[in-house]
Amino acid sequence: MDSAGEAVGLPASLYETYEAQPFSSEDGAFRGGRPMAAAGVLDVLRLHLHNTAHGRCSGTAHGHILTVQCGSEPGWRIVPREMAETVDRGAHSLQQAGMHVLRGRQSGTGVRLYAVPDDPGVVQVRPVVDGVERLPMGGHTFNGRRQQWVQLMASARTVLSGNGWESCGETPDGRTFAVRPEPIELTGSGRLQSVPRLAAEYELETRWPHSDWAAQSRVPASSVLKAVHFCLRKDIATAEAVGSTIYLTSITASDFAPYSRYTPAPQPEPARAA
Repeated sequence: MDSAGEAVGLPASLYETYEAQPFSSEDGAFRGGRPMAAAGVLDVLRLHLHNTAHGRCSGTAHGHILTVQCGSEPGWRIVPREMAETVDRGAHSLQQAGMHVLRGRQSGTGVRLYAVPDDPGVVQVRPVVDGVERLPMGGHTFNGRRQQWVQLMASARTVLSGNGWESCGETPDGRTFAVRPEPIELTGSGRLQSVPRLAAEYELETRWPHSDWAAQSRVPASSVLKAVHFCLRKDIATAEAVGSTIYLTSITASDFAPYSRYTPAPQPEPARAA
């Protein structure tokens, strides 16, 4: 992006909807965000490009990820909403299986997810052992840490492949692999075609653009079907199933949270005969 107010290096075409994510100093990462139409993205960039001429702001484009920083402020980034949702859904699939997903500057052992700048529909998964993102190569705890790393890689692959994600490559050094969801689009008629077998009950969560997912209630499968059918029939939301989780995304303004998801609720163990 140059000082003359022109956008240089932007993607050839923009997505319909983006998410503007402010940087969180507490988390050390870009978090939350608000929806923004492509036209709004261009307006914001023009404003900041004008300020660039006066040395106040700078902006960069890395694939479809646009980052803006003004002065000493941490800045914020603009990403396609599809990209933000892909990372969020990948993290949700792993967390449902009990895996620890690291965010921002969080250290420790687990997996970290990265958006792919050139493909919003893909997420990279990277094992982390004791805060290190590469395969352990030495040290007195080498064998144990290496075994942990290999196990994390294998577990993440197994969990994602079993929850509607397909592998789409890995880095030459083998320390990162990429996956994309196999979404099941629900038809506009409200019919759930090819959706995996429904659970008896689901846990409903909702999210506003600037917040994390918040638990709401446990609902029966019949209520999920009614909600999806109503939203599709009225054309007020899109519905998508990734693995066994069903997502609703509002496409009209309302007083309700624009994002909802239904995750199969764990069922109690059947009583054993005495």
